Amino acid sequence: MHELSIAWMLLEQVRRHTPGGVTVRRVRVRVGALRGIDADTMGFAWQAATSGTPLQDSQLEVETRDRSDELMLLSVEVEEPGRTPGDEGCR
Repeated sequence: MHELSIAWMLLEQVRRHTPGGVTVRRVRVRVGALRGIDADTMGFAWQAATSGTPLQDSQLEVETRDRSDELMLLSVEVEEPGRTPGDEGCR
């Protein structure tokens, strides 16, 4: 299942580019259909890869594109300490 290796790669990218002290709530990716990635399997792989990490409560949102082979990290939604969703500090 190559979804798990992709989930680990995404996890490493998110960890590398997310400042310490923030809580990651949602990660959005775009996956081309030609990659052969199943969105449901990718969600399970994300849960497995993030288990026991600070990202274990984050959600992975997979957007698929027909006739494409892209794999793109679109956005990372975080919550800064002391802020709640809806505050200016959440992005």
